[in-house]
Amino acid sequence: MAITWLHISDLHFKTGDSYDPDTVLNSLVDSVKWFHDRNEKPLRPDFVFVTGDLAYSGKAIEYEAVSEFFDALIDAAGIDKSRLFVVPGNHDVDLTKREWLIRTLPNAETANRYFAPNQSLIHISHGQRAFVDWYNGYFKGIRIFPDKSSCGPVDAVDIDGCKIAILPLNSALFCAGKDDHEKLWLGRRALEREIKKLKGINADLKVALMHHPLDWLHDEERVNIDAKLSKVVDVVLRGHLHENNVVNTSGISGTVLHLAAGAAYQESSYPKRALFATVEEGQITVIPIHYVDSHSEVWVHDTALFPRDPGNKRSFPLPNVKGKCKAAPTDGPSGDRPSWAKESGRDKYGEWLTFALDVVVQKMRWIPPGRFLMGSPEDEPGRFMEEGPQHEVIIEKGYWLFDTPCTQALWQVVMGNNPSYFQSSSRPVENVSWNDVQEFLEKINQRISGLNLILPSEAQWEYACRAGTTTALYTGAIEILGERNAPTLDPIAWYGGNSGVGFDLDNGIDSKEWSEKQYPHEKAGTHPVGLKIANPWGLYDMLGNVCEWCDDHWHESYEGAPTDGTAWLGVGRKAGGVRVFRGGSWIGSARIVRAAYRSWDFPVFRSDYLGFRCARVSS
Repeated sequence: MAITWLHISDLHFKTGDSYDPDTVLNSLVDSVKWFHDRNEKPLRPDFVFVTGDLAYSGKAIEYEAVSEFFDALIDAAGIDKSRLFVVPGNHDVDLTKREWLIRTLPNAETANRYFAPNQSLIHISHGQRAFVDWYNGYFKGIRIFPDKSSCGPVDAVDIDGCKIAILPLNSALFCAGKDDHEKLWLGRRALEREIKKLKGINADLKVALMHHPLDWLHDEERVNIDAKLSKVVDVVLRGHLHENNVVNTSGISGTVLHLAAGAAYQESSYPKRALFATVEEGQITVIPIHYVDSHSEVWVHDTALFPRDPGNKRSFPLPNVKGKCKAAPTDGPSGDRPSWAKESGRDKYGEWLTFALDVVVQKMRWIPPGRFLMGSPEDEPGRFMEEGPQHEVIIEKGYWLFDTPCTQALWQVVMGNNPSYFQSSSRPVENVSWNDVQEFLEKINQRISGLNLILPSEAQWEYACRAGTTTALYTGAIEILGERNAPTLDPIAWYGGNSGVGFDLDNGIDSKEWSEKQYPHEKAGTHPVGLKIANPWGLYDMLGNVCEWCDDHWHESYEGAPTDGTAWLGVGRKAGGVRVFRGGSWIGSARIVRAAYRSWDFPVFRSDYLGFRCARVSS
């Protein structure tokens, strides 16, 4: 599989007339969206890395424009803030705030004392104060900028089973002017602490971010820092010199690739440059881009760095990359669009595609491979005994999943009827048995060659519902205040406590006597799909609205359950016929609308609270 990022540096936002920088950087946003959306060889970043000099003079007011730019950039890239990583540069130091601070450290012995653990670093708290305040505000709830270390914190992101570790490095602490060369300190003691954490992650690909080239570090630590990074990281991203560049270094400590991004903005007469990079099959392909202002303002492929290479890009080996990051591409989301797909793309939730049948369009989301803890802990509020014991399940192969329950519109166009009690095309189909769903699957797969839809296994369903989370709900813990009263459910699910709110059909179920409702209501039922907040993988109504059939036979506990994500068939007291359903529904009490909740019924059973969604496992 491929991992792609956009690497930019040296933005230099400042106050005053912003016409020229706005023109350049807004065109970068537009061009990133174009690269992302184009059909032929799209560049869809999994990350945006920014290696310093966000501001021009480290003033708080300059970061207001930085926030607006980053919001637009990650939206164009189809990612969220958790995939944006930023380190400061020399222009993120407010020189007026560090006037009385020591210019540099005299030797390594002093540096070891300065970078002692759990000790506030005055060069951060004073010189980089505005940057730190902006960072902690912009990334609130995601990560916090360290004020007691120049290194870290190490972060790890799993993308389709490839674990990428990111090591931020603050090389700008001792920046004080144009004579910074060989006066900067990163702190080997601080770096060693983060390297220990980095090794504990066991990542497939390891990337470090810093602003300055290593030769700007003090000569008493430069060689040591270089050696330490070469042993543990695959790629070092940097900026500062305003030119795109690639340096592949090999030594006794290891091999590491240094990628330098040019200045994304500097005065109008100077070039503006950046880098895309894609890691795949154990190598990295570097794709330089630059800004041109001729017939229109646009960022295009830059021919200057690799003028004789096909496509003006070049690949470099990454010998230490492992695991999924080294694997060859599959027929998952990074491959060509399947013949049966209408559209495909990537947004903040991940990869998606659609298929169409007559006028009905259904979106599917890519569910990446990974591992999770299935079931619920014994102290989870509302837990049933059937939800244990908790056990690890490894999903080795990604799959596609409907982003909503199957709608009545799709059922109607496939089956030619609508059995639902609460009839409207945008609501989930219900009142369908497990056997009915098998007939639906057979017919739709005959209509669309290669689609090959199935019901998800119970493990696939729960893995997708949790979307990398470990709590009762994909938004956090559940607090149950009454039988049908759990305010934490309200933003994400239609359940017995809120399903009468805004209900707009004439044939709602009488709910006047329902006990302990979150909101007062007199009639209730299903609601149109996709109205509540999606989970982190872009799936709607995984909890509430309708329960969803799964492929598995029912078993009264997880003792002996498969650990590979496949459906559990054929064994158990009720395995002779009854099937599993998951997710809770519009009529349910709060305790059954949790990721771990599971129940069963006979394959001929139909109810107005029971529907389904489809999966497709890549061949």
